[in-house]
Amino acid sequence: LGVTMVLQDNALLNSDGSNEALLSPEVRDARSVCDRLGIEHLAVDYRELFCEKVIEPFCSSYLAGRTPNPCIECNKYLKFGALQKLREDTDCDYVATGHYARIVWNERTHRFDLRTAEDASKDQSYVLYHVSQEHLAHTLLPLGGMTKTEVRARAQAAGFENAQKA
Repeated sequence: LGVTMVLQDNALLNSDGSNEALLSPEVRDARSVCDRLGIEHLAVDYRELFCEKVIEPFCSSYLAGRTPNPCIECNKYLKFGALQKLREDTDCDYVATGHYARIVWNERTHRFDLRTAEDASKDQSYVLYHVSQEHLAHTLLPLGGMTKTEVRARAQAAGFENAQKA
C-alpha cells in the first residue's frame, strides 16, 4: 500500500482516480509509482492534523523568538503517529519512509538503534530522536544505506518518471 499524506489545500484528494488533473504533482507522482509497482495508492487527508501539530506550533514558537524545527513535529505526529496508526488499522507490518537514517537491531541491548545514514551529507537521524522502540520495530528506512545518486539511479532503472525530480 502506497500512502501520500495530503498536508496542504493545494493537494486535492481523489480516491477514485477521477479528475486526475486536479491532483497535486506530488500526489500524481506517488500514484504513478504505485501504478508502476502494481500496488494500491491511498491519499490521506492530514491537513487539519498538520496545521494543528506542525504549522500553528511552528508559527507560535517562531513569533516567540525561538527557532523551531517543524520536521521533528511532523515526524512525531504524522509519520510516526498518524501513519503508524494507519499501519495498524490496515494490518500492514511496516511503514517505510524516505528518511536517510538506519535502524539496526542491537544484540547486546536487545533494542533497536537509530543510526546515522551511510551518506553523512543526507543524514536525517537527528529528526527521528523521539521515535519509540515500538515504532522503530515497525519502520523501514530503505534509503539509509544509499547515497542520493544511488537512489536516483535505482529509480531511473525501475522506470519511475520522477527519478530526477528535485
